[in-house]
Amino acid sequence: MMRVLPDQQIQGTIRFRGTPIPIEGSWNESAQQIMFHSPYAAYSGHLSIYDDVQIQLRHLVLTGRLQMLPPLYRQVSMEPG
Repeated sequence: MMRVLPDQQIQGTIRFRGTPIPIEGSWNESAQQIMFHSPYAAYSGHLSIYDDVQIQLRHLVLTGRLQMLPPLYRQVSMEPG
């Protein structure tokens, strides 16, 4: 789940093996670029959105680079969004 905040900021959670992980980042709608980070990883790339009317489902497709953070740099103090 993601929500867009003022000034093109995003906040939300992703689920990994059933565990919610908080994310924060930014979104540039005109360039369709998204960047976010979690306590465990950072992502930057493009977000494509398309609706499949036949099955009434919106697809969010991320293409980019995911970089896992080494344990030394992991942030454990982020609160779920």
